[in-house]
Amino acid sequence: MNFNFIEPPPTMNIYSQKGDRVRFLNKNGHDWEPERAREIGLVEGEVYTVERTDVGGWHTDVYLQEFPGYHFNSVMFENHKETVPETEELHIPCSICAMTQVIPVRRSDLQQYKDGAHAQHTFPYLSADDRELIISGVCGKCFDELFEDDDDEG
Repeated sequence: MNFNFIEPPPTMNIYSQKGDRVRFLNKNGHDWEPERAREIGLVEGEVYTVERTDVGGWHTDVYLQEFPGYHFNSVMFENHKETVPETEELHIPCSICAMTQVIPVRRSDLQQYKDGAHAQHTFPYLSADDRELIISGVCGKCFDELFEDDDDEG
């Protein structure tokens, strides 16, 4: 038996994060949706920045940073892969010993942290020492030396 499956059109990841980039396809969705998007100012083939997505049971809205206050059907977009790496290396010198450590983090996580998210929630894949260096600028070794006497009290 031979099955001919039709490939679904490429669409964006509905769980895209703030800062992810998407390209407007100018198709898909209800007939009126691409027309409304063009009226608002979207241009076919242009790349836009995700502010957030609202995932529903049958429909996902995407909010774009370039168009505050508007939402669009996610099926009208595809993910845009940029040449910018998904991770970034933070080079952080300890404020006490001046030893610089390199900590790789996801760009989207770094943006969430800069927007006020807590380091322990934003960077769960980092060690406690690496998170402390990001938060306070003090490396794990110096942090332990600063507070080693606290363990003896009690």
